[in-house]
Amino acid sequence: MTDYDKVPGSSSMAKAMQLYLEEGYAPGHFLTAVLTNDFVGAVGHADRENLSLLREWAMYLYNEIPSKAWGSKEKLKAYIEGVQDQKLEDSQKGDPLEENVIPML
Repeated sequence: MTDYDKVPGSSSMAKAMQLYLEEGYAPGHFLTAVLTNDFVGAVGHADRENLSLLREWAMYLYNEIPSKAWGSKEKLKAYIEGVQDQKLEDSQKGDPLEENVIPML
């Protein structure tokens, strides 16, 4: 399980990472650049705080994030699609408790 307390920078970055990993939400420009190994893009989209934390971001990805969730644009896209597909599949299963309910007369 990912430790969001270790996300470099502000709590808003931790929330963005959580939404990406757990909900399949596409991250913003900076986080997308970080997750896709786009160093120039990360520098170009970083605010002052994140610019000073690029080393910490690299260490966080390597040590905390599943490898299937970062490394290239293709991996990012596949990860988002996989999370969204799983959420759709889970929502279509319904509540297993409801299937075993006996109607009251």
